[in-house]
Amino acid sequence: MRWGGLVLMLAGCDRVFQLDHVPATDAPIVDATADGAAPAALLVQQIANANNATGLDVTLPAKPAPGNTLVVIAGAECGLSNISGGDVATWQLAAYSGVSPTFSIFFGVTDGGSMTVHLTPQCSSKTWGLVTEWSGLAAVNALDVHANMGMSGSGSSGTIHLSVTTTSAPDLLVFGAACYGAIGNATPEWTELHEVVASATITQRAWYQLVPSTAPYAINVSYANEYDSGLATFRTGP
Repeated sequence: MRWGGLVLMLAGCDRVFQLDHVPATDAPIVDATADGAAPAALLVQQIANANNATGLDVTLPAKPAPGNTLVVIAGAECGLSNISGGDVATWQLAAYSGVSPTFSIFFGVTDGGSMTVHLTPQCSSKTWGLVTEWSGLAAVNALDVHANMGMSGSGSSGTIHLSVTTTSAPDLLVFGAACYGAIGNATPEWTELHEVVASATITQRAWYQLVPSTAPYAINVSYANEYDSGLATFRTGP
C-alpha cells in the first residue's frame, strides 16, 4: 500500500491509549465543567464519512452556528491536497504526523452557511474524515500547542509518546490516530468521538478532553504496527 510516496506492507494494528499528567499525580485529569460551572467548550455536533474516490463530502446533520469552530480529523491513502467548505474562510492545519498522510487535524471558524466540508485527496484513493462543531473556542489564535508522530515499517511495535505543555486554561485537547487495523480504547477520562471505518482494514478513532489547568500533558500509546497520530490543543474563550 502506498502512503504519500511510501510503500508500506501493512498488517493489523492494535494499541492502548493512556493520558498521563506530568508530573505524575494520583488525581485523574477531569473535565473543568465537572463542578457545574458553565462549559468553556462544548461539542455541538459531529459526523464521519469515507469513500474511495477523487473527493469526499462530509456533511453535518445541521448548519453550524456562525462563530463556532469546525475541527476536522481526516486522512487519505495518498494524502490530502485540500480541505474546503463548511463556510470557513481559512482552514488551518493543527497537527500532521509528518511520516505519512493518513492523519491530520484541521480547524477553522465557520460563518454558518454550509453544512458540508470537502476533502480532496492527492489522487483517487480511500479518503476519510470526521467533522466536529465546537462552541466556546477562541475565534483568533485558537491553536495552543500540538504534537504528532507516525511510524512506517510493517511489523514494528513499541510506544508512541506525545507530549505538550498547554499555555492557556481550560484547553480542549483533541487526540486521534489512523491505522491499517484495530485501534484500542482510550483511558476512561477521554470522551470518544465518532469512529471512521474507511475500509475493512483502515480505521480512525479520536477522543477529546477539556483540561482545567495550564500544565504539561503526555500521551503514551502502545502500538503493534504502522500508525499516524496527533494531538492538538485549542484555547477557549472569545
